[in-house]
Amino acid sequence: MNVIGIISLFENQSITYFVFLFSIQATLECCEIENIFKFENSTLKSIIMCIFYFTLFIILFIVFKVNHRLSSDYRLSFFIGSVVVSIIMSVGASISALENMQRNRKEFSIGEFRQVILYIFAILFCYVGLLCLTLGYNEFAMIIIFIKGFTFYKFYNYIISKVLDRSLKRINNNIEIATKTKKELNSILKKRNTILNETNVMIGKSQDKNNELIDFIYGGVFLFYLNKLQYINKRALETLGDENAEILGMDLNEFINKYFHITLSDIKKAGNYVHFAKIKHTNLEVEIFLTCIDEKSEILYIHDMSEINENKKIRKVLEEYLEEDEIKKEFFANISHELKTPINIIFSALQVNQIYLKENKNKNNINSINKNRKIIKQNCLRLIRTINNFIDANKISEGYVIPELRIHNIVELVENISIASNKYIQLIENTLTFDADQEEIYVNCDKEMITRIILNILSNSVKYGKKDGNINVSVGTCVDDDVIIKVTNDGLKIDKKTIPYIFDKFTKLNKAFNRLKEGSGLGLFLTKALIELQGGNIKLVSNSNGNEFIITMPRAKQPYSSEVIHEDWETNPIEEKIDVEFSDIYISMK
Repeated sequence: MNVIGIISLFENQSITYFVFLFSIQATLECCEIENIFKFENSTLKSIIMCIFYFTLFIILFIVFKVNHRLSSDYRLSFFIGSVVVSIIMSVGASISALENMQRNRKEFSIGEFRQVILYIFAILFCYVGLLCLTLGYNEFAMIIIFIKGFTFYKFYNYIISKVLDRSLKRINNNIEIATKTKKELNSILKKRNTILNETNVMIGKSQDKNNELIDFIYGGVFLFYLNKLQYINKRALETLGDENAEILGMDLNEFINKYFHITLSDIKKAGNYVHFAKIKHTNLEVEIFLTCIDEKSEILYIHDMSEINENKKIRKVLEEYLEEDEIKKEFFANISHELKTPINIIFSALQVNQIYLKENKNKNNINSINKNRKIIKQNCLRLIRTINNFIDANKISEGYVIPELRIHNIVELVENISIASNKYIQLIENTLTFDADQEEIYVNCDKEMITRIILNILSNSVKYGKKDGNINVSVGTCVDDDVIIKVTNDGLKIDKKTIPYIFDKFTKLNKAFNRLKEGSGLGLFLTKALIELQGGNIKLVSNSNGNEFIITMPRAKQPYSSEVIHEDWETNPIEEKIDVEFSDIYISMK
């Protein structure tokens, strides 16, 4: 604190105030000297001094500014007492600093010790200068202040040199440590330099490839640095539909507003990903990704959604193909079983017949051979049915089956087929009934297809029907004047989840070795396909009372007599067809 400067600023103030301020400065300077040299308890002393003066200032403030009831004489006496206490504190701090210097003298050189001691005495000597100033000896006061300033300058230079010396020592120690580690790191650096050189070569070779790769990315890649567009790939301009545009250097916000129907704030609100947006120039649907590489760089990526949608379609087709392929494998396993079973039975029957032929001919052997002949015939018919179903299913799938449509009396056609099938129905002790609303109902249909359809449904009713049950066949018309053919049996109820797949070609219902009955599983698929080829449809209704197949076909207008095909049934052809369709039902013929 420059005493002369303070006096020049406050010429009208009492010298007591300046003594008080100087005592505070002297105390703090001594405490700072002890802190600089890190004497014992120096920090604690500084804290105590600061608390003391803080408390003293608060008390003085209360005495002079808050409590107005105190007399001026009391205030003056209190202030003078405070000044005396402050002077004593400063003198005590100076003496403490001198004692610590003396106690730690060995740590200082003679020159250093003298400089510090001289500065402490200069602090105390300033009181003499203040006394001279009070008595009017201004020249002596100026000399003392000059001495104080000179000692402060010397002390300041000493402190600076001390700090520099410590710093230099610390630097020298660091240099020594660095020198030791340098040798250890040199070998590591050499190895890493070799690796770095090889890496740089690799980076140099791959950089062009990476740029080419980015150019071939399907979507648009935009690199922004400090929100300015710095790089775009080739695909980007094609996606924007503005290949001649000069957009390098464009601001990110301006770029988005120019080319998209959304804003930058919309993208950031959506978490830097917008799954659907439109480009203004092309109305192309894209998804937008915005990602930060670092604080200054951002990448904007736009991807044409048409590619994603196309990939989804391809994936769906592939999944359907794989599912169908898996079902086909199960189906072919089923077909393999259907082919192997009758062949094994035929082979076994032939072997048994061979044994009978080697034995003496008698009536029993002839009957046994005849029985085996029937088994061979039935399994041959079963093979024919399986092969026919498999071939016809493929023909229908490829679109090679074309119906020969003629106008037939559907009542007569269905009735003849049902009656001809009754011999098999009776074998399981079922009762067949046929009913029709009218004697003549004409339908434009394929006779062979209708025959196969009715036989297939009847064979299913026999195969899955209950013993001593009923099979009902009816033909009629509905309100829309369509023809309705119903085949009802009292078999077991079919699960609701199974019904939608019952007419499919390849489904998981047709498993090879988990079937209750024999069969390839193509019968109902062929039935539905043949009905649809003639413009009709079929559905299955199943409940606790049994199962009902309902066939709906368009009714033909009343035909001329010349247009009607009258049914001329031959016994043998229909019998052969019935034997083929019922060949996978193993029941003993009477």
